[in-house]
Amino acid sequence: MKKWLSFKGRIGRYKYIEMKLILIASLVVFANIAILINFFLLNFILLVLAFAALISNYAITVKRLHDINRSGFYVLGLFIPLYNFFIFAILIFEKGNDHANQYDIVTN
Repeated sequence: MKKWLSFKGRIGRYKYIEMKLILIASLVVFANIAILINFFLLNFILLVLAFAALISNYAITVKRLHDINRSGFYVLGLFIPLYNFFIFAILIFEKGNDHANQYDIVTN
């Protein structure tokens, strides 16, 4: 769990995509359960999980930015319409550095 919420370190392209898909799938499952059951406490738990997923999403995005030797502040570009697609494409397609950089050692 620590690696999902930490903003330090680096992760590669494939691990980034894997972690994104896990986050999306878990939110879809919990949202569908909350809709089916329609229980207030379950909706509150879903809200807490969604907030944790949001923090985790930004954490893995910052780590991916570190892998391509960019500052984590580029994550703020995800709030800019159309520019966020450009940043997302860079995160998906650009290969990480083959050597250690200022953020961490080489990842697989």
